Amino acid sequence: MSARWLGPLAAAALLAVAPRWAAAQTPVAQMPVAPGEPDVPGPELPVVLPDAPPLRWHVLPAVAPLESVRPLSPDVAPAPPPPVPKLVRVWKRSIELAGNLFLGSKPQSVLTTRGRASHADSTFELATDVRFTYGESSEDGARAVSQRQWLGTATLDLWPFASQSPFLLAGVESSLQRRIRLRVSGGIGHKMTFVDSEAALANLSVALLGERSQLPGADGLVTEERLARLSARLRLRRQIGERTSLSHESFFRPALYDLTAYTVSNSAAATYRVSETLNLKASYLDNYDSEARARGATTNYDGQVVLGLVADF
Repeated sequence: MSARWLGPLAAAALLAVAPRWAAAQTPVAQMPVAPGEPDVPGPELPVVLPDAPPLRWHVLPAVAPLESVRPLSPDVAPAPPPPVPKLVRVWKRSIELAGNLFLGSKPQSVLTTRGRASHADSTFELATDVRFTYGESSEDGARAVSQRQWLGTATLDLWPFASQSPFLLAGVESSLQRRIRLRVSGGIGHKMTFVDSEAALANLSVALLGERSQLPGADGLVTEERLARLSARLRLRRQIGERTSLSHESFFRPALYDLTAYTVSNSAAATYRVSETLNLKASYLDNYDSEARARGATTNYDGQVVLGLVADF
């Protein structure tokens, strides 16, 4: 046979054998046999397998290796979530109402109110403070006004959180018991901070003030006085526990060219926080003016102990 017929004959033989080989490789289904019947081979039925779905590739996210994941012991509680950072208030405001009542041979009552507002950031701090005090006393059944004083101050501190801070100060004051009809002052100063934390505060301020006063004399005439004063302020605060704090503030203001003419004011307070916005406060307040009696006042000194509430918002 010629060699040119070998190729077609081999192809024909392969086509004849291929169907039988494919049938032999196809699984067949066996008919079920009832119990007690002989196992007689039945017709073989080809099993048609559905086409397999095409393969699809998925990119899975990276996970930690299994050896780094350890199950928690049943005796070990899971770690608590991190605390939510507390928001720092840029504006702070407070209103205070306090008073006292003394009974005896000369009953007297005092009512004080105070409002404060401040704004602070890393560059400056602006603070305002307004106070009003009113008191009455009774002697032999006759009541009379013993105290009537109001005081307003405004300060502007540069770099309030630094250890050294310059500031501007302005104030206005009126006092019946110290015979001051009106006093306006303003100046510039410098604050030195030694401690400033949540637990404690200690700073010292010095300033040079210009002052203008309208002073009623014993004869009823009003005298206008202008002078320069030095001012020194000491401020202390201590936190005790989570609810109690102690504070103290003192001012000493002598006349620049006559150090024997001066004023001193002190305030000390103990505060107990009742709630997030409400505080119970006991305060001791006193003022001394070396020139008050020369203007017709009964004494150079006045002071009181008051108990009240402070609302922060």
